[in-house]
Amino acid sequence: MARNTGGASDGFSRLQKGLTGERSLAGAPYMNDAALLAAYAEYYHPVSLAQADRVRHALATAFPRGFPRLVDFGTGSGAVAESFVRGGTREAYLVDRSEPALARAASRLSSVSGDVGVRTATRDLRGLSGPGCFAASAFPGDLSGWADCVTFGHALNELWEDRDDRAELRANLVESVRFLLAPGGIAVVMEPALTRTSRDLIAMRDILVARGWTVLAPCPGRSRLPCPALSAGPAQTCHEVIPWVAPPAVARRAVEMGLEKDALKMAWFAFLPPDGATGDCASGDCASGDCASGFPDDAVRVVSEPMLNKAGRIRRLVCGARGRVPLSAKEGDPAASSSGFSGLRRGDVIRLVGPELREGGWGVAEGTSIEIVFRN
Repeated sequence: MARNTGGASDGFSRLQKGLTGERSLAGAPYMNDAALLAAYAEYYHPVSLAQADRVRHALATAFPRGFPRLVDFGTGSGAVAESFVRGGTREAYLVDRSEPALARAASRLSSVSGDVGVRTATRDLRGLSGPGCFAASAFPGDLSGWADCVTFGHALNELWEDRDDRAELRANLVESVRFLLAPGGIAVVMEPALTRTSRDLIAMRDILVARGWTVLAPCPGRSRLPCPALSAGPAQTCHEVIPWVAPPAVARRAVEMGLEKDALKMAWFAFLPPDGATGDCASGDCASGDCASGFPDDAVRVVSEPMLNKAGRIRRLVCGARGRVPLSAKEGDPAASSSGFSGLRRGDVIRLVGPELREGGWGVAEGTSIEIVFRN
């Protein structure tokens, strides 16, 4: 049973139910409520900060210079912007409809780095997209072509949530702020790992891909292909599950509320707009998104936890150019350990050497080896 810790606990309970339970707060101006903003900063800020750190780590090979200029949409307490500032961002433009949240975020960034330039704008993101949108006139003229990265951290899932066309509306929003990006600039979107929010993000991803955008990460081999998770069934999704040691305050609050917080769970994508030139990827000579991720063409990503099937084989789903296919090893087979299969984690990007061809996928056999290309 949760321990009663007064107003702070009540604010957190309301926030938790409103965002991940009944979701009654999704789309509401809850950041204007002092108790909810304080609760968000106490618990969700460290979580989002760690998630954004992992996203930046995944992009570091493709973008070794980082992102000096950032526009952060749906800033909230400022966790995503803080991560980027800690990673070298020197100028940040923060956008949120809550003035108290923006003030808190700007103050936080200044305390993190005294020489960071911070500007803020109070905007409702829904007004930046669709008929009569005023995206181009909603920002100072000097921001056109200014940003190395625009970010949406846990923000899009709260927009148009009751609309059947929400994925399209969110894609329109991302496209509407494309004018802010400098050549080679990218858009990063992070969302909660709930089934609905992650599937909605994947649907938005596929819409942008159909419109010519490139998925730089985390999809090796599928930068311009649809995600196979949506067609695999209504309960199927794709998200990160990264082992994490929570800060003591977050861990205590999680225990009080009966939550598990030993891993970072999120869905995210990094996008390059049509005709975008990276010029900053590992090869140093990219003119498009083809090699921007830095992953080999034959790389695949582990997208599931291990599962034991009726045939006595441990199976993991991997995703790449061929789609989502099973990679399996016989339970107890020494090859599972010697190949590296047993140590795989969800989210690993790997290359398979000498796999056994099986119906619909690959098997691990004597002589099979697995190279880990990237691990978050």
